Amino acid sequence: MNKALLAVLTLGLGVGLLTIGACSDRKKKETTELMEVKKDPFTLKVYLENSGSLWGYVNGTHREYGNFLHDLISSATSSKLVKDSAQLFFINTVVTPVPGDAVAHIDHLRKEQFSAQTSQMIDMLGMIVDAHQPGDVSVFVSDCIFTSGSSLTTENLSTGIKDKMMAFKNKGENSVLVYALPASFKGKYYSPKLGGQKFDGERPLYVWMLGDTKALARIVHELNVEKLNGVQQNGFQEFAAVQTNDELPFSVDKSLKGLGSYGLVKGDKHAIKKARPADGRRAGFELPLVVNLSVLPFNDAFLQDVSNYTTSSEAFEVARVEPTSNGLYKLTLCLANPNAPGVPKGKVTVSVKRPSCSWVDVVSDTDGGAPVEGRTFGVQHMLNGLQSAYEQGNADVAKFTLDIQ
Repeated sequence: MNKALLAVLTLGLGVGLLTIGACSDRKKKETTELMEVKKDPFTLKVYLENSGSLWGYVNGTHREYGNFLHDLISSATSSKLVKDSAQLFFINTVVTPVPGDAVAHIDHLRKEQFSAQTSQMIDMLGMIVDAHQPGDVSVFVSDCIFTSGSSLTTENLSTGIKDKMMAFKNKGENSVLVYALPASFKGKYYSPKLGGQKFDGERPLYVWMLGDTKALARIVHELNVEKLNGVQQNGFQEFAAVQTNDELPFSVDKSLKGLGSYGLVKGDKHAIKKARPADGRRAGFELPLVVNLSVLPFNDAFLQDVSNYTTSSEAFEVARVEPTSNGLYKLTLCLANPNAPGVPKGKVTVSVKRPSCSWVDVVSDTDGGAPVEGRTFGVQHMLNGLQSAYEQGNADVAKFTLDIQ
């Protein structure tokens, strides 16, 4: 082979490899930038309501109470989510620290530790909020039964919970997760109307998690709470009251196959230009975007449901949301009318809707008499108060904006 030709081919191959390497490095850099969110370990504080009504869960046939808490604390600690070790507290009218290893205490709870006569949800949440510091995740475990007092009624319970949750929300970019776990119960159910009633069956156990939004998102996505030991899939419920002030990290990725054509805008990974729909048998325009939805404390089922998204332009809608292998999501934006003659220019904002606690009626008992399997008296007022606190302001949880030039 001619030496000059060989030199040219060698140079061309080298340039090609450098180009591929540069593209690969650029893609890695963009992925890293999208994934750069707050990942500092947090302080885990676990508060166990220890009124007499909670012993029935510890004493339950299938031990969901202890199994869930054991797995939650152990998994959070082993996965390096938690700074140092978890802190355990009993809570009723006062907060009592439980020194030593939290998991060991969970595994050896005793009946005499659950002897508090009365406890009020508003007061307990208030004490937890007051003690909450930046960098904490506070876990509160309760049966959430409403206990009336001299001045407390179901009418003002919701308002009281709302006030406490507003105070927590205003402390920072804070959110609240609530899980309802079906759990076996064997003990006394304290009915507001009938007093202590023996009950052997299944009742919801409620786990509230209060913390920084991104810290709670790590719990959801890295621990996969619904798969922890002690969780029965049938009847498991979750609700996220979320506050976030940041735009969702996203970028245009030309390597993802869409429909139609467009150009990139130099120096702006949030914009495209010269967008045109495809014609022929597959008409329309589809633009896959890489979005970091893992900064939100919602599970995959919620995030992949396109009905949970809105767009600022009627010309566009979200077609699909799919998780990728690196913890990001591929969100495909498309024309609402695939036969539209062109792609409208302008800025399009994609928003994630604020969820509602749609399952509250399923677990609510409105009578307050004899215990009802799978239901809790007064819990709807508590969850309505929480939901109301986070509905103040934007109807959407988070958003990002694409510029179509």
